[in-house]
Amino acid sequence: MEPTNKVLYENLEKILFKEARLISLKEGINKVAMGKISVRDFKDQFFKAQMQILKELFEFFPFYNKGVNATLALNSFTDKKETSPDLEERNKFLKEIGIRIQRIYDKLKKSP
Repeated sequence: MEPTNKVLYENLEKILFKEARLISLKEGINKVAMGKISVRDFKDQFFKAQMQILKELFEFFPFYNKGVNATLALNSFTDKKETSPDLEERNKFLKEIGIRIQRIYDKLKKSP
């Protein structure tokens, strides 16, 4: 699973299966079964829980979308296929310069 899909899955799971909300619904079902509240009251409670889920999803998706877009932009900017030869070329160049500087330093160190 891709990292972005994993993040999406984990966050959706947190929103959809929030433990406190599930416990509240379970208690509501038990109260209906015992006759402590009416079915209509439970339906109201259930719909409020569903609306809260929807609200949290609407708040999450713009945030998630911005993160995905930023990741995609960064990945396209740092495409490894294009930059790898450049980096190798720069590394070779820097090694050569380092060797030359070391030689010059050694010569200066030996001379009086």
